[in-house]
Amino acid sequence: GANIIVNFESFHLEMSTDCTKVYDGDSEVSRLVAKYCGKDLPSSVIATVNKMFIKFHSDRSVRGKDIILQYLQMTPGKASLDLS
Repeated sequence: GANIIVNFESFHLEMSTDCTKVYDGDSEVSRLVAKYCGKDLPSSVIATVNKMFIKFHSDRSVRGKDIILQYLQMTPGKASLDLS
């Protein structure tokens, strides 16, 4: 199977306990691999399976600018990445 790679291009959220969470699988019961808040641009995240679940929570208390991300599908053993 293929792996999923997420690259964050822009990340500007409010600081809170309910930050953006990235799971290695298709739901919140999968392994949590990353948790991001604030304005620091996260590093790339690579799933070990062919699915990734991203949970994003925001409200109107603080206005952040945005989240922009790109995801790629990589097939193990191939030299190049295929855009999905």
